Amino acid sequence: MGDHGTGFSSIAAYVQEVNIKAEMRGHGPGALYAGTYHISVNYGRNGNNLPSPKYVISLYQRCGIEFFRLYEPNRKVLEALQCSNLLLSLGVRNQDLKNVARSQYAANDNISFGRTTLDSEVIPGPDAKYVYSAMNNMDKAIHAVCLVGTRVTTLVSTEILANSYPPSVRIFSSECMKHFQRRMMLWDFCPGQMHHQW
Repeated sequence: MGDHGTGFSSIAAYVQEVNIKAEMRGHGPGALYAGTYHISVNYGRNGNNLPSPKYVISLYQRCGIEFFRLYEPNRKVLEALQCSNLLLSLGVRNQDLKNVARSQYAANDNISFGRTTLDSEVIPGPDAKYVYSAMNNMDKAIHAVCLVGTRVTTLVSTEILANSYPPSVRIFSSECMKHFQRRMMLWDFCPGQMHHQW
């Protein structure tokens, strides 16, 4: 049911397959729900005739899914999530990244719980310069409301690699290394501070 080709029906089929394998290995029925496996899924909202968020959350709980990623805030999904024990990774839309980087108020409006994901693969690219400041603002917003244990992260494209095969010789591109090195230098001079421009 994700935006990247995972159909709604295939989620249930995949969970059923994992459960069958668990039983074949001798774990017995219900092993999946006892915490033997930790399953996370992407919850995509692009498509037609989608099941209601309430039904989806119920399906996750029935199938033993503990963690899911939502690509952008959706009020109906967040309402359906209330009173559940599911963990959520909430994304911020790429088009909102610049505002979150420049405004603490914009970051405050986007905080949630579990984990907050900034953008989807804008690194490398022209918007990469906003990621670090946006993550800083989100981190401050999270701490301001005492959401202990909530993390801020981002997603990067495989284009950050100058050489991707074979795995033993993978290296970062020179463009990305410039950003990484600058971040490390700033951290050495100001440990614990995340207030610098990218």
